[in-house]
Amino acid sequence: MAQKVDYLIGIAVLALVVAAVAIIVTDQPEDPDPELDNVPPIIGEGNYIDYIYWDSQGHLVEATCDGYITMSGTRLIHTTMYTGWYVFDGLDTTQTLSVMGSVNIILKDNSNASEILITNGSSVHFYEVSHVDSRTQGVLNLTGDGRICGYNGANVSIYIHSGTIDASSVRNNTTGVSTIGAGVNGSATVEIDGGVVKAKSRSYGSAIGGGLNGSCSITINRGDVEVSSINSGSGIGSGRLGTSTITINGGNIVSNIYHGTGIGSADQGITHIEINAGDIRSIGRGAVAIGSGVDGTSTIDIHGGKVYAETSGIAAAIGCSSSMQQYKTGTIGTTIIIDGGEVTAVSNGSGSAIGSGFYSRAWVDIRDATIVAEGHDLGAAIGSGYMAYADVIIRDGDVNAFNDGQGAAIGSGKRGDVTMSISVEVDASTTGEGWAIGPGANGTCTMLVGEMRR
Repeated sequence: MAQKVDYLIGIAVLALVVAAVAIIVTDQPEDPDPELDNVPPIIGEGNYIDYIYWDSQGHLVEATCDGYITMSGTRLIHTTMYTGWYVFDGLDTTQTLSVMGSVNIILKDNSNASEILITNGSSVHFYEVSHVDSRTQGVLNLTGDGRICGYNGANVSIYIHSGTIDASSVRNNTTGVSTIGAGVNGSATVEIDGGVVKAKSRSYGSAIGGGLNGSCSITINRGDVEVSSINSGSGIGSGRLGTSTITINGGNIVSNIYHGTGIGSADQGITHIEINAGDIRSIGRGAVAIGSGVDGTSTIDIHGGKVYAETSGIAAAIGCSSSMQQYKTGTIGTTIIIDGGEVTAVSNGSGSAIGSGFYSRAWVDIRDATIVAEGHDLGAAIGSGYMAYADVIIRDGDVNAFNDGQGAAIGSGKRGDVTMSISVEVDASTTGEGWAIGPGANGTCTMLVGEMRR
C-alpha cells in the first residue's frame, strides 16, 4: 500500500514539473484545437444592432448587423470566437479570447478583456455601435497581458474601423510580441481606418505591428493613434530583427519611445515608411523617431502631412540609428526622400535631425516641402551624425536649418563626412562650432553643387 501511495505522489509531482516547464518555455499558448473547444454557439436571428465605419472614400457609414452573439459578464462559456459577428456589451473577463476565422466585433458598452489571440490565417474587425456615449460605449480596454495579436508564428489580420481600443497596460512578460499585431516569428496586416487606438510595447516587440523576427504591413488612414515603447521595440512598425511596411494616409499620431524606434523597424530590422498625410509627432529618447534602429535599414518617403520628429542619444530624428558595419563599409543604411508636407526635425544628441545617426550612413534627397531642422549637440541639422557619413541633395523647397552645437546646419556632424549638392537657396545658420553649409567641428565636406559658407 505504501509503495502505491509513493508511486501516485511521484506521478503528481512529475505532472506539476512538466506544467511549470511549459509555462516558462512560452509566453503564448498554442493555437487552440477546435476539436477540443466548445461547439460554437448558434448566432441568434432577429437581433439587430447598428454600427459605424469609415468607407474607402472617407465617409462615415452606418450599417446594420442582423444576427450576432453577445459577449458580456465576467465568466464566458465560449472563449473562442468563430467566423461571424459578436457584440461586446459590458464584457469584463480575464479569460483569453481566441479568434478563429473572420470575426467581426461591435463594441457596445464599455468592455474589458485580458487579451485576444488570433489563430493562423484568421482576421478580426472592430466597429463601434452607432450613437455612442464615448465615455462608456464603443470602448475596449485590454488589461492583463493587454494585447490583440497573433499566436507565435501565425499570419493574421487586424482591422480597426471605429471605436476605442486601449491596449496601453501591457505587462512586462510579453517579450517579443506585438501589442496589436503579430506574435514572435509571425506576420500581421494591421489597418486603422478610424477610432482611437492606444498601445504600449516592451522588450523587442512593437506597440502596433510586428513581433520579434516577424513581419508586418501597417496602414493608418485616419483616427487618433497613441503609442509608446520601452527597451528596443518600436511604436509603429516591426519588432527586433523584423521587417515592416508602413503607410500613413492620415490621422493624428503620437509616438513616445525609449530606446527603440518610434515609427519604423526596431534594432536590426528593415522598414519602408511612406507618409502621405496626417499629423504625426514622434519623440525618441535614446531612439530614432522615424526610421530604423541599431544596425537597421530604412527607406523613408515623405510626400505630405505635418511631421514633427525629435531625438536624443545616438540616433537621428528622421533617419537611422548607429551601425558600425555601415560606417566601416560605407553602406547606405537609410534613404530619405522628402517631396512634400511640413517637416520639423530636432536632434539633441549625436545623430542628425534629418540624416544619419552615430556611426552610420544616410542618403537625403529633398525635392520639395517646408522643412525646419535643428541640431543642438554633435550631429548636423541636415546631414550626418557624429563620426558618420551622409549624402545630401537639396533640389527645391523651403529649407531652414540651424545648429548651436558642434555640427553643421547643413553638412556633417562633428568628425563626420558629407557629400552635398544644393541647387536652391536655403536658410542655414549656426551659433556653434560647425559651418552653416559645410563641415561640422573636425569634419569634412565635399561640395558638388553649390557653395559652402560659415
